[in-house]
Amino acid sequence: MDDDEYLNSLVDRASSENVTYGWYDCVDGFKQADVDMGSAFHRKLEWMNKAADIYLSDNNKMAGFVGKFADDCGISYQYGRKVNAVRKTFVDCKLQNFGSDAVYALLSAPEELREDIVSSDKPVTVTEVQQAKAGYKEVQENPDYGDILEDVKEKRKTPVEAAKEAWDRSEEKRKEIESRPNVFDLNA
Repeated sequence: MDDDEYLNSLVDRASSENVTYGWYDCVDGFKQADVDMGSAFHRKLEWMNKAADIYLSDNNKMAGFVGKFADDCGISYQYGRKVNAVRKTFVDCKLQNFGSDAVYALLSAPEELREDIVSSDKPVTVTEVQQAKAGYKEVQENPDYGDILEDVKEKRKTPVEAAKEAWDRSEEKRKEIESRPNVFDLNA
């Protein structure tokens, strides 16, 4: 089923007066649409990769590729640059487990964390990427997590494991602080 057929089937289903949907029908429909969008994003990357190869062979340079590609595709130069950044960063990676938002979030992740996440066969959401980035940043910057950083350096933990441990510790601290009585509470 191509994208147009899929859209038409959704519109037909949604506009039918006698059809009632349950919560999980909606959730399943959304999940399927999300998978379809992810597949389309990956096809965009494949086509841009092929175009880059052709451009390089025709021009013996890559300068000007994004501008020409964006113009010919009818997309903004900024969007072309964004997709090109993904294409270049993840050139040797299989991104089938990542939607476009997760991939864009991975662009700004430290290289070792990005490689650890991408090498996993587990599907990852943008929220999980953001949490991993925040946790790993804590590992790298907060002296309280020096033991975790040492474990990463000594290869006892992966960057993802370290990020999760730091995130979990931060959550425990937050819950501990929230559970303390408020000394400024006049009603207590």
